[in-house]
Formats: sequence, structure tokens, C-alpha cells
Amino acid sequence: MKSLPLLLGLGALASAQTTLIGPGIRNGGFEGANGTDFASTPYWDSYFPEAETEDPVLASRPRSGSLRGFASGYIDTGDGAPRIHPSQTIPTADWTIAEGDVFQFTAHARPGAYFDVGSDSIQLILHVVDAAGNPVNATGQGDRLLSETAPAGSFTAGDYTALSVSSAPVPAGSPWIGQQLRPRILVVGDRGEFAMLDDIELIASSAADLNPAATLVAAYAADGSTANALPGGPAALPAPGLDYGPGFGIGEAFATSSGGATVPLATSDSFSIACWIRTDQPGPEEAGLRWSDGSAIVDASASTESGFGLSLRGPRITAGIDGELLVSRTLVTDGRWHHLAYTRAPLGEVRLFINGQLEDSALSSPSVPSLPDLALGMSRLGGRFFDGLVDDVRLFTGVLTPEEIDDLRIGPGDTDGDGFPDVAEADAGTDWGSSSDYPRVRNIRHTSEGVEVEVDGKRSRLYQLERSDTPVINTPEATPDTVAPLESDTPVELVDPSPPADRAFYQVRAEKGPLPRPNILLIVGDDHGYADISAFPNARPDISTPNLDRIATAGAILTQAYVTSPVCSPSRCGFLTGRMQNEWDPAGGWAPRLPADVKHLAEYLKEAGYATAMVGKNDFGQPVGSTDNREHPPNHGFDRFFGFNAHAHDFWLHSQAITDTVQPAWPTEASAHLGKFADSEAAGGFSTAPDGKWQTELFTDKAIDYLTERSGEEQPFFLYLSHASVHALIHQAPKSYLDAEGVPELPLYDPATNSQDNPSAYTTYYYRYSRPTPQDANGIIADADMRKYYRAHLKAYDDQMGRLLDSLESLGLDDNTIVIYFSDNGGEALTGANNQPLSGSKYTSFEGGLRVPMMISWPGRIPGGLTYPHVTSALDVVPTLLDVAGVEEAPKLRGHSLIQPLKDNAPVVPGERTLFWRFNNQWAIRRGDWKLVYGIKNIADKHTSQIVFNEDALGKVALFNLANDPSEMNDLAESPDAGIQAIKADLQNRYDAWNASNQ
Repeated sequence: MKSLPLLLGLGALASAQTTLIGPGIRNGGFEGANGTDFASTPYWDSYFPEAETEDPVLASRPRSGSLRGFASGYIDTGDGAPRIHPSQTIPTADWTIAEGDVFQFTAHARPGAYFDVGSDSIQLILHVVDAAGNPVNATGQGDRLLSETAPAGSFTAGDYTALSVSSAPVPAGSPWIGQQLRPRILVVGDRGEFAMLDDIELIASSAADLNPAATLVAAYAADGSTANALPGGPAALPAPGLDYGPGFGIGEAFATSSGGATVPLATSDSFSIACWIRTDQPGPEEAGLRWSDGSAIVDASASTESGFGLSLRGPRITAGIDGELLVSRTLVTDGRWHHLAYTRAPLGEVRLFINGQLEDSALSSPSVPSLPDLALGMSRLGGRFFDGLVDDVRLFTGVLTPEEIDDLRIGPGDTDGDGFPDVAEADAGTDWGSSSDYPRVRNIRHTSEGVEVEVDGKRSRLYQLERSDTPVINTPEATPDTVAPLESDTPVELVDPSPPADRAFYQVRAEKGPLPRPNILLIVGDDHGYADISAFPNARPDISTPNLDRIATAGAILTQAYVTSPVCSPSRCGFLTGRMQNEWDPAGGWAPRLPADVKHLAEYLKEAGYATAMVGKNDFGQPVGSTDNREHPPNHGFDRFFGFNAHAHDFWLHSQAITDTVQPAWPTEASAHLGKFADSEAAGGFSTAPDGKWQTELFTDKAIDYLTERSGEEQPFFLYLSHASVHALIHQAPKSYLDAEGVPELPLYDPATNSQDNPSAYTTYYYRYSRPTPQDANGIIADADMRKYYRAHLKAYDDQMGRLLDSLESLGLDDNTIVIYFSDNGGEALTGANNQPLSGSKYTSFEGGLRVPMMISWPGRIPGGLTYPHVTSALDVVPTLLDVAGVEEAPKLRGHSLIQPLKDNAPVVPGERTLFWRFNNQWAIRRGDWKLVYGIKNIADKHTSQIVFNEDALGKVALFNLANDPSEMNDLAESPDAGIQAIKADLQNRYDAWNASNQ
């Protein structure tokens, strides 16, 4: 193993804190009424003479003199009650109190000979006074900004005990603002008690600086080269970027059992630490440390009572600070690399993350003594080593956000340059990224069935049981059993049914192998109402979709599925890239487009060996109707494309006559496109179709033709079928379906009305038949009829889905095809779609705009008839499909594969999932069951009676608990409950931080 460098960047830390006292205040004490004059004969000098070279409390701190002249005597009330010995008032640096200030007061106390630890106590007080020293009282709080008494029994004779108390932020309008401070210390007890005090500190923090950005101050690199860790050397710290840089290397970690490392450390009260660890065996169960029961990964403890540490307890990670213990839910003794992160906020909130997910959190003492140094892989107190590997330790002042932690974990890819992605190496549990993994054998036994060997199986590995008559198996005598590459992590049992009568030697070989990759059929509807699929629990009684229901019957209904935007273009950017479109379009506008450096799902799958095709609506905003741009499907990974580049397209008019009349008058009218289709198979890249051929049927025909062509091929395919149904122009459906609903056919657009001088004619037609009356004076379809036209269109659409699914089955493709269906956004407010019980519609940040019907089927892999109630996102589509396609690279995706969660009917991620949205000036955040949302009023003025709005929540920031109130009718934003207000503030802060990160 290489000798690895420590690269430190310990420049001057820009601290938001001001030390008002200490640690220059040393060795103070309170004495009983024995006449001792502290000023002339300091009692404590007999214990701690000035000549001592070590500080009695913290050896790392230099001595800095004494505070003397403490008053003596006691108060005898004569009634036998405890006496309060005279307090010591300590001078402070000048400080004018401001709104939001937070104060942390700490000391170390050692009881004297007569101190009764069962009843006596020490009290830390911080008074607010004016310039003349007079108390300044706040209503209900007096003049004490903080006051805390050390609990009885907390002291041990002869030992120093750390005392710490922190104030709440000074509220707005407080009479304390503009005033000054006077700290006081009291000893409470009977005659003759005293206590020794040391290391008295008072630290003030300003509100604006309580959550500083995470700034990298030290790194333990694992590549053996100082040039690759922190560029510029210790004298030139980099900006707080969170990229590992070229020095990252999982395979070069040091084994701590052969010796740890120590990093000099200077932290503020807010800090973060991140590292990779790997271990195969759990640490022993023993109570050697206050904050840990096992071997130490990182230890910065100053005593058994305080400090900070990360350690191994059984198969889990524990983190402790000042006696507060956090425990991970994740098991980490599985031979894999795991990414640890630990953060501590200024006011005492501590959080433990494993592999980017929050595992546990707690509140600890708000004030922590400065940590003298950091021991990596070894406990300074118990001497215990961590039985594993530690790699890429990074120390930060400030608090890492979950997004930054995720960036650290994912890294930029194959940064150690060995040809294998970093996270893939971590998942493989190898140091070197080999294609052959050492399998972990759980059990081996001899039964009546033969020799049975159980191993922990990993996804995409082929397992082989090999037998020999010698202990060294170079060329195995037999291979009794083989298991094909696994589709998921699962136990594997290998059996030798005919073992030799005397003895045999076995080994299990694990090699990466290709998975049987399924075909992929991704179907996206347009503006499909949440309540408009009859298989869904919330379906409206007037809806029947027996063919779409077939997907649900064969697979799973996802009842809490969200898209990334309430309108089509940005939503499609999100679910087709697995990235939030706001990352390159911060405002989340109508036309985010598709940047060249953001990969499309089709590109990932094409690189993985899939044949790729798209049929239907392609919409990333502008440019409309153009093919010479990144947004055109053949330019982002599709072998074939037939469809249109626009928000919508006339359902009936596709002829050459229409094309000649309309073009080029309409290339920028995104929602009123008509005429020719883009066709990658046609000469010139475009083709037409006869007027009167229903667009949805035409697209279904093209999809069926593609399935037929691919049915005889071994190469798997990805077909993206993006229908325009049930978008506006809802009245354009086949006559038989209109007749069944009792509504008449309405006129088609007449191209004779269009000319170069009248470019708005089709737009006029489009809006006349896309707006209900009386809500819109320009509309001609009555509200009640709009729902009938919607049902007719949806029924015709559903029958086309039946044709497609029938073809999939008749071609024998259904058993090996994963089918995903969902809508690009919530139901349209103006077309008769219904989103109930959800409030709102397309265009809004309420549930009706963002939560969509979604279904997934994959026979034999996903349980049929499953109703999946957990929160999912369209961001999960790309990770899910890369998962089933066997793509093991680690692109910078924001979602997660749904395959294992659906198999287990378990949440996508542990804990509370957080989702964000911004669409122009509307926004929302959901975390767990809570949603904070700002929605505007404009769309609420025009919508059919099928859409429900909470009028009181429009034009304001509203808070809802979706577990109890999915309809968003009970706004809790103004609740007097302090807990609810804390949730609101937390959501607002999280949204603000996310929104700022996109700018």
C-alpha cells in the first residue's frame, strides 16, 4: 500500500463569530466564607500553579493567565434554604445586540471539597444591560438573554465538567436590540461550597452568518500525489467547489489497522466532514467511548464526555458529538464502499448521511469546544482502530447541503483513471474496479440435497460454483451449478447435487455478465387528467379506459407521481434527461430547450446498444418546426423520428395542400402547428399524410410498424411514443366517438382563410375551440359539452392504446418489454380534464398541475395489480430505464431507479424525499408529507367546472399537509403552532437554497 500524503489548507478562517470572553479567562474560582483573599493568595494556585506547562482542561490550549479578585462570603438567610454565593461579573468585549444574534456561553467547572454534587449547582447567566449597566427587560423573559443551571449530580469530584448554554436568536422588535451584555456566574449551595472554573468563553454570532457556505479547509487525498488534492497548496485555498478533482481514487485508500493519520484541525461551530469507508467485519461491541461502541473511523474527541466522532457499531455507522449519538439505518459492513457525511449547524443540529441519504439527525449542545485535531481511523481515547479502509476525507467549515453531499458522492465519473466509474467501483465492493468480484459466502452446508453454498448476490453478476479435489482450484474438476447474471441484489444458493463421497474443495466465482435487457416502451400522454384513468383509485365515474387499465393490471399504479413542471416543454426536459430543467433554465420557463452538454435518455440507451425510435410530439420549447438543432430527435440519440416539433398539432390536417398554405407563415406558432410531419425516413426529412387521417391513429400505426420490424431482432429497442392526445383541440376526435357522447362534429380549420397577410387565422381557430364558454368570450364550446368532447377524445385514444398493446402481445414482445405510461403534466384547465381530488390544473404549482397518473408494467419483474403509494418523480424515469438496460455508469441524475422499490413496495429513498418546482413566478417544494407552494391567479379565471381551485390559496405562500389534505384546501401557513411554523421556515429555506443554486 502506498504511503499517502496529507495535504492541508489551513489558512485564516473567515469566522462569523466574535469571542467576547476567553479563553483568556483561566482558573477562576468561588470560595466559601473562610476569609481567603483571592487577590493576594489565590487558592487555586495550589492546584494549578502558573508554572504548569499544560492546561488543566484542554492540553492543546496554551496558558493565558488568570482571572483573580473573586468576591468571597455567602448569604445566610437563616431559614436553612440553600445559599447563593456572590456572583462573579465578568467584563466583556463591547458588543451591541442586533436582531438574530445568538450567544454561546461555556465554562469548565470542577467542584471543591465541600461541593455537594447532589444539591449544589453552578449557573451561567447572560444579562442585557444599557450603557449605564441597568437591566433591560423583555416581556416574559426579564433581562436574561440566557440562563442555565448545571443539573444536580452532573459533576464528578476532582474532574472538570463542561458547561454550555446557547441563546435563541434575538427576535425582531426586542428591547434588547442596541443594548449590551453582562455575563454572570453563580454558585448555588450551602455554607463552604466552592468550585473551580476554567476556560470561560462567550461567543457571539450574527444572524446573517449562522449558516456559512461550506468551505474546504483540509483534505486527505488517496492518490499518492500531493499535486492532485487541493490545487495551489496550503497557501492558496481553492474556492468552495465540491468536485473531487483529478486526485479522487477509491482504490488507493489506506487500511487503518496498519496505522491511522492525524490532521491538525481548526473548526468553527458549524462544520462538515465527508469520506468514503469500506469494511467487511463489524467492529466489536464495547463501551470504550461515550459517543461510540466500536472502532473509530474519525475521532476528534477531547474527552469521553465531549468531542466528535464517527465509528462503527455492529453493522452500522454511529456519529456522536457531546454525548449525542446518531445511528445509521444503512448496513455498512457488506464489503462495499459507502460515502459518509456528517454536518453540524451552528445551533446544534447534527446530521448523518450515508450514500447521499439522510440517515439520522438530532440536536446537540449548541456550543462545542474547538477540536484540537482529527484522528483518522483510530480512537484517541480507547486506542481502537477502524477495521476497514478510509478514503478521501474532506473537512469543511460551514454546512454542506444535501445536494453538495450528493455531488461529493457522485463525483465527475472515472476520476482515478482506471477505466471504471467511481460509484460503480463502490457498488462492486472492489478496490480496483475489476470485472470479477470476490463473492461473500454466507453459509455452506451438507444436506440430503448435496452441498449448498449461499452467497450475497450482486446485480449483473454471474455466479459459478467450482469444485476440485485439492485446496487450490486452478482448473476446477467440475462446475456443479451456475446462476445467470442477476437482475437485482439478492441471495444466491448454489448446489452441488453429487459431491464426492470423501471430500471436496469449493470456490464461488463471480463475474460481470450481460443482463437479459428488456425492450422499452415509453408512452407519454398530453394533459391527461389525474382522475381520468378508470383503474386509478380516484377515477371519476364517467371515465372508462379499459386499455390503459391493462398496463395497471399487468404492473403498478403510482398514485403519488410528479413531473418537474406543470407545462409540457420544461416537464419533458426533466423526465427525458433525469435532470431538473431549472439547472440550465433557472426560471423554469416555457422554452428551456436541450443543452448540448445535457444527455438525453435516447443517447444513454443508444450508447448501451439499444435501437432507438420516437413517434409523436417532440417539445423542448423553441425552435418550432425546425430540424437543424439539438432539440430535433435524430440529433439527440434517436435512430428514427416521425412526428412534429411543437407544443401541439392539428389532429386532422397533414396534407401537402395544408403545408403549402401554412408554411412558412406559422413556424413560430408553437400551439397552432399543422401540415407536414418531420420524418427521418423520408427524403428531405419531412412527409405528409392525407387530411382526415386522425393523428393519434397515425402515430399508433407508426409505433406498431416499428414493433413489427423489431420483433425478429435480438437487439433490444427503445420506443418513445409521445401522443398529443388529450391536448387542446379536444373536439377533434373521430365522429363515431362524438356521436356516442351526443356532441356534434365541429368545423375544421379552412386554409382559405389563411394568407401571408393574415398569419393569426389558425391561432384564432385554435383558441375558439380550446376555450369553454362562458368562461372565455372567444370560446364556442359550452362547459358541459367540453367534458363530453374530452371523454370522446379519451375513449378514441384509449382504443388506440388497445391496438398498440394487442400488437405487443401478438408479436410476443410483452413478456420482455417494460411499459411506462404517464402524462407530461396535470390535466388541462380548459379541455374538460379532471384532476380531482387534487386542486388546480396544468399551468399551476398545485397538485393538479404537478401530480400525474403514472403506470409501469414489466411482467415477472414488477408485481401486477400493485398500487404504489410512495412519492415518485418523473426524474426517476431515466434512472429506472438505465437500470433495466444494465447501464452502470453514474451520470449526474436527480432521480432513482424504481425497480427495486416497486418489487418491495417500499419508498424510493429512505426518509423524507424532497421535490422542488419553479415555473416562471410560481414555485413549490414538497418534503415528506408537507408542501409549501406559491400559485398565481390568472389560470383560475378560465377553467371548466371539472377543475377545482382553492381560491384562498392563490397569490400567496400556502402550506399543506398532503397526507391529510391532498386537495390542498386547508392552508396552514398562518397556523399559530410553533412546530408548523418551524416546518414552514425549513421548507422556505430549502426552496430558497435550491432556487439560488440554479442561478
